[in-house]
Amino acid sequence: MNDTIKRCKIEGCNNKHVAKGYCRTHYYRYKRYGNPLEVRQIQSRNTDGSCKIKGCERKHHAKGYCKYHHYRWKKYGDPLYERPKTCKIEGCSKKIDSLGMCQMHYRRLRVHGSPYVVKKMINTPCKVEGCKNKNRRNGYCEEHYWQSDLARNKHRMYSAKRRSIQAKAPLNDLTKKDWLESLKYLNHECSYCGNKENIEQDHVRPLTKGGSHTKTNIIPACRSCNSSKRQRLLEDWYPKQPFYDKEREEKILKWMGCKIKDNKIQTVLF
Repeated sequence: MNDTIKRCKIEGCNNKHVAKGYCRTHYYRYKRYGNPLEVRQIQSRNTDGSCKIKGCERKHHAKGYCKYHHYRWKKYGDPLYERPKTCKIEGCSKKIDSLGMCQMHYRRLRVHGSPYVVKKMINTPCKVEGCKNKNRRNGYCEEHYWQSDLARNKHRMYSAKRRSIQAKAPLNDLTKKDWLESLKYLNHECSYCGNKENIEQDHVRPLTKGGSHTKTNIIPACRSCNSSKRQRLLEDWYPKQPFYDKEREEKILKWMGCKIKDNKIQTVLF
């Protein structure tokens, strides 16, 4: 039976043909060096196939180097290059975080465009009367900031959004601007009883009943009314309260984009 497999045309080579009449080995040499019979210098120098760096016993990978030293030669131009362990900024001995700099200098580079820029701290006292601590956040020291209404309001905004995500609300697009518009529309007071203390965000249609965390479903409510209403609908809870006010209810429904006809709420949105 005749051998029908095409073989390499190089004399003495019986390997299978791949391209241009050569086997894989000779075609690679032809493509790289222009001569299928040329042997790489590394093969004649390092017959044991090891890295040419003295003392390195790793297997040869390319250019006479192992994979470890070849990477350093390719990236830094020196196969013996060792990456520094401390920040490259003169006088800084902190551990490297990124781009050869420590976390502090790298952050300055990102924020200010230079690792040498130092933000000047305003050494003004806390605006709470009698407190001698330095201002750290929005005019407050660290301790009084977390006790302020500013921090509480930020936390309420965050908590309401987190609950809406957990409840998989159809819409979750309330912004700070939307909340301020809601407060302004309802006179910065509880939409139900008119109280102006401990104002919170209330979902008119509860999240658990398909309500959305969006502008038309959020109104200000005092903590007492918000806790009392819980997961009930407006039409089921509000008319039974001693402070019920028809005008307030109509104002809430107008904010939601709803109308009342024959004592029934129509065109309810979210």
